[in-house]
Amino acid sequence: MCLVTKQKEPIILTEDLLTYKYMNFNRASDALRPMYIGCEHTYKLHTLHKVKMMPLPFISSFFDTEVVDKYLPERTDNQSEVWTEMMDDKGLIGIGPGFHSALRSRSMFWMSESTKVYCKIPKGSEVFFDETGLVVSNQIIYSLEN
Repeated sequence: MCLVTKQKEPIILTEDLLTYKYMNFNRASDALRPMYIGCEHTYKLHTLHKVKMMPLPFISSFFDTEVVDKYLPERTDNQSEVWTEMMDDKGLIGIGPGFHSALRSRSMFWMSESTKVYCKIPKGSEVFFDETGLVVSNQIIYSLEN
């Protein structure tokens, strides 16, 4: 997943932030797994997870289409090198590595077998936001209840 934003530096949270995500939940192992094809990472509930975020030199094949369509309407599919030039021209960056979630649950992709997950991004975390309410953070705690 890639968040496309005009925000150049992460914001440091001064208080916890509640966000949402839909994930696959395995009740037997009490583990969550993102719904992206090919993603084999699993995450435990109620555990602080950390990752180093970084801007990508390209847009991955998975991105927020609402933002990309707004800023890069002239793009054509499968031309990431062209998108990168367009992003540079418009002052945009893509953030890939990080924990992706949304300020509103309806903003996230879901499927019938997915589970709504509450995400607590703790105070002191680094976050990037886009204009549609999507978020990428360097720390997150997943829970099935608010």
